[in-house]
Amino acid sequence: MARRRIAEGVFGGGNVVLPACSAWWERASEGLGTFVRNAMKKAGGSTRNGRDSNPKYLGIKKSAGSWIAPGNIIVRQRGTKFHPGEHVLIGKDHTLMALESGKVRFDRDKVTKRVFISVDVHAQRKTKKNLIPIAN
Repeated sequence: MARRRIAEGVFGGGNVVLPACSAWWERASEGLGTFVRNAMKKAGGSTRNGRDSNPKYLGIKKSAGSWIAPGNIIVRQRGTKFHPGEHVLIGKDHTLMALESGKVRFDRDKVTKRVFISVDVHAQRKTKKNLIPIAN
């Protein structure tokens, strides 16, 4: 069994049990300084970043000339970059939606420079020609 001795004057008079044969105890008892134990892990700094908002998926959903069904969203936007034209409804968040089926049309007003989106209900939907019907 190893001999132990109680350190009295070096560590503030507390009852600290140390091994009698340790080399650092000899240096501490000679008065070469006190030993302070430091943390081994550096403290991590704080940051003011690290937040992000969810994507809003804004923009044009149906391009000019594309066929659209009633209720389909044409544009999701903040504010009125695009204005509703014929057969187009504007929502409370400025989303433009089709009221009728037809082709999407973009028009610019020459005076106000506003872009109006309309649905042309009289347009004919293109069908692929030279198709052979499949027999069941």
